Amino acid sequence: MSHWHSDYADAKRDAEEVEDTDQDAVYGAEARVVQKPNHVFSEFDSCVALVEAITQSPYWYERGGDFALVQPIACYRQRDNARSRGGHWDAGWAIRLHRRNRNVLAICHELAHVMTFWRHTLPKGHAREFRTEYLSLVRYVAPDLAGELSRVFVEAGLEVDHDPTGWGVEPFDFPVVERVNGAIAL
Repeated sequence: MSHWHSDYADAKRDAEEVEDTDQDAVYGAEARVVQKPNHVFSEFDSCVALVEAITQSPYWYERGGDFALVQPIACYRQRDNARSRGGHWDAGWAIRLHRRNRNVLAICHELAHVMTFWRHTLPKGHAREFRTEYLSLVRYVAPDLAGELSRVFVEAGLEVDHDPTGWGVEPFDFPVVERVNGAIAL
């Protein structure tokens, strides 16, 4: 078994023992962040385009290191009676988005779960390490949302670490807007 598979198997086994004490606080903080209309998507194709742009960016490669080079992160529709998720399945790394979570924050949230596993070997949860990865990713993708997310984290007593890995790359060059059948809708 490769080193990566061994680490993943151990982390997956340990996941059942991880208590997610901060989940409700993180969700509550997120709910207080007001997203602009261009940060909310009605078309699933817009979500896929954003995921691909993020996971093929210099930031993603620098922050994720060797793990980010392994394979792309798939983006799937999640059924209406389930929650959005991010992580590893037998088919590979993926995020699954529920219709109500087709927005920039939810996409960054789910991708942060992947990055948290890669950088901190935490298979699930909303602990400090997750929040650090989440805020860092939002800072890169939508700096205007990062300030507000940081503020609501502080108000909720949710601490994050300062980790500038990946911040030195060129700014995210992707128009975060609605896409209809691959074309940008104005």
